[in-house]
Parts: sequence; structure tokens; C-alpha cells
Amino acid sequence: MKKFFTTACALIAFSCMYAQVNIPVSNGDMEDTTPMYQNKRNGKKWSIEGGWFNENSKPSKLDAANSGLAPGEGRNGTQAIKSKIVDAEGTTAHVTLSFGDNDISNYGPGTYKFSFYVKALDADKTRSLWIMCSAIDDNKKDISSEVLTQIDKGGTVAWKGLENGYLEQSVTVKISKDTPVKYLRLLIQHARYSNTYWFDDFTLTKLD
Repeated sequence: MKKFFTTACALIAFSCMYAQVNIPVSNGDMEDTTPMYQNKRNGKKWSIEGGWFNENSKPSKLDAANSGLAPGEGRNGTQAIKSKIVDAEGTTAHVTLSFGDNDISNYGPGTYKFSFYVKALDADKTRSLWIMCSAIDDNKKDISSEVLTQIDKGGTVAWKGLENGYLEQSVTVKISKDTPVKYLRLLIQHARYSNTYWFDDFTLTKLD
């Protein structure tokens, strides 16, 4: 009996050591009602609570006037963030939804997975999303090249059928022990095609 009890305790301890940990994500459910605005402290980038759009082309491919909060368009009729892409030239990086920064300083090195859901107005001809993460230190410096390895380059993307409703997307990265990481930032490039996308239900999990 004593041997059984000792073995059971050891198994419980082992499972706790390697249990997945859900990390709080600011506005992950997209339910904050602050309208999208141009944040002067962030280069006048179009921003929402917890995220912003990086625009990497001139003229911009983001139709900001027809993007932003989308009540009723989220999963199960909740709120989502809408991004309308216009005059696309086949380059996903022309518009990036940056989501973060998410504090992971209390969780240490290991494997992290960002997940979220996307739907689209029209069907895309090929893969339309490229997903990455950046590691940021406490001075807001990008130290990804020093400490971050992307496990699934470009993310694990489900693009077929986005026009029919929300599909889960994800990206998994490994953070090394070399340098303390303060924040993990999610980057979703999505300007390959002229289309409208809705994003909802962002989660961050430490896998080990």
C-alpha cells in the first residue's frame, strides 16, 4: 500500500511539472469596446486594446475606415477585430496584426503556443496567413534572434474553408535560457489577397 501511495504521488508530481499552463492574454476574447484608434505613442498605428496593425506598403493595403471592432461577428456571435485588405499585391507582410505584448517573465524558458481563430469573407486561392512571434526584453528590444526558435515556421495555418466560418490557427515557438524574455508578441501577416478577415479568441499556452 505504501509503495502504491508513493508511486501515485510521484506520478501526480510528474504530471504537475509538465502540465500545460494557460497564460493571461489582454483582450484575448476581443470584447473590449474601445474603438480602433491611431495611437500617437506607437507611430499613429491603428490600434485596439491588446494589439495594432503594422502597415508595410504605400499606399496602405489596410482599409482602416472599414476595419476595427466588429460586434456580432466573433465566434458564437461575440465581438471580433476586422481587417479589410484592399489592392493586395500578393505579399502577406503588407499588413500585420500585432497582438501583445504578453508578459511571460514569470514562466521562464520553454515551448509556447499562440492560438486564435480567423474567418474570411471570400475564399482564398492559396495560404493567406503567415504567423510568427517576437521575443521582447524589458527594454522593449526585439531579441528574437538570440532566444527564439520557431517550431512551425509560418505557423500551423488552416486556410481552406475560411469563408465558411472560423478556423483555428496557431504558432509554436521555443524560448531558450540564454536571455530573460519579458514579452511574447504575436504577428499575423495577412495581406496576400484583397479580402476581409475577422480575428477572435486569442490564447497563449506554455506547453513545457
